[in-house]
Amino acid sequence: MVRGALVQTSAKKTIYKTAEPNHHMLRILSTMERLVEVMMRSEFGDLGQEIQAEILELLSDNDRSVLNMSAVNRESNQQLRGHKQKIMGKVQIIKWLRDQQAEFHEIADDDGTQYKIQTNRTAIRNMPSWKVLVRDADDISLRHGYIFYRSSQWILCLTEGPRNKKIEMNIHRIQSIAELKQKLFHDETSEESYTQTTRGRGNIHTEITPGMTPWMQERIRDTDLQPGKLNLYKDTGCNWEFQLEFEEENYPRVDAIILPKEEDSKMDIWYEITLRHDGNGQWSLDGYIQDIDQDRIEKIETWPYDIWKNSLYYAENRQRPELQWM
Repeated sequence: MVRGALVQTSAKKTIYKTAEPNHHMLRILSTMERLVEVMMRSEFGDLGQEIQAEILELLSDNDRSVLNMSAVNRESNQQLRGHKQKIMGKVQIIKWLRDQQAEFHEIADDDGTQYKIQTNRTAIRNMPSWKVLVRDADDISLRHGYIFYRSSQWILCLTEGPRNKKIEMNIHRIQSIAELKQKLFHDETSEESYTQTTRGRGNIHTEITPGMTPWMQERIRDTDLQPGKLNLYKDTGCNWEFQLEFEEENYPRVDAIILPKEEDSKMDIWYEITLRHDGNGQWSLDGYIQDIDQDRIEKIETWPYDIWKNSLYYAENRQRPELQWM
């Protein structure tokens, strides 16, 4: 808790004031706070104007307001400094990902092993998100995936494969630049992972078992893809998957994976939306919806398209990469 009153002094600066300040202590704390501020701002100021502008665009409104806040109370100062350090950690990751853009860069891990890293910036405005490609020194592809920022954390999704008609995806929650590099360089199995088939929907036979609900059985039997009708399927050794088509412009089609969470009986949905080709090329949109309750899973077909569109973390147009989405 922050003690004292919160006083808005200007549009850019907020000061925490104590009710009965010790002026000598306040001078010391204020000096310390200004030193921390200078250190952080100098680290940010060392960046070029172009990347400064890009990073500021990717920081949230709350991040930007915190960077402009000051405190004179010891407890408030420590709390504020912690917030600012977290933001600078976010800036470090954004800068590193941006530095790897456009072409492959050779990077050595702690063991001296050489890797080649390339990142592609998302086409979604104001969203920190990149596609990540990792190769070894001999230019052999090791893994690829996405990293994006949501709910105050970085989420890294890395794909291994395909192997035997299956794709393995490991999901990592990232807190620092060191942790990001560790996960990129090494093939690590995560507690969160899923397996997706690469076989066509028509080549998969999903067995109907007694544990399936009537809703599941109906969508397994119905193999024709129609707007507003969900097709459910599961290849051997893979997670449940489904396809769903909308009657929207460009006829978006969702291909999704259902990832159950054993600890709370909820589910996550990882999905890709394909938009049909138009004059601007064909878009591929990737998204992630968290914590779906069991009783909501049977209502997916009724969700408006905006729910899917607003949960995107990556967008790509290979024909027109200069375009942005949303």
